Amino acid sequence: MFFQILVNPLYEFFRKGPIFFGGFGGLPEEDICTKISNVPSYMWQQNREECTKLIERKYESFYVCFYIFLYMFSIYKLFNYIWLKYFVIKPILEEIKNSFSGKKITLIEDKCTE
Repeated sequence: MFFQILVNPLYEFFRKGPIFFGGFGGLPEEDICTKISNVPSYMWQQNREECTKLIERKYESFYVCFYIFLYMFSIYKLFNYIWLKYFVIKPILEEIKNSFSGKKITLIEDKCTE
């Protein structure tokens, strides 16, 4: 399931995504290998197996960088949530609770019925 949800779309993005974001814009394998290695594409047409291995290595590097980013972002969001919950919202709620303790609260509806 993990493979279907994240790995396949990431591979599709790598192969067909915009060059600006790390993809190869749907280029043929020979052209991808040319961009990676600066070796002319006719050399890669003769060595397709090596080209495929080169693309796989480049994808694995892309994959690792993406998941490290995802991991760091998750850790950041977790600490952000903990900070917000325990150091911002909880003190505010306690302050509100303390300010109303011992006071009688009348609702607007109660005043209307008097």
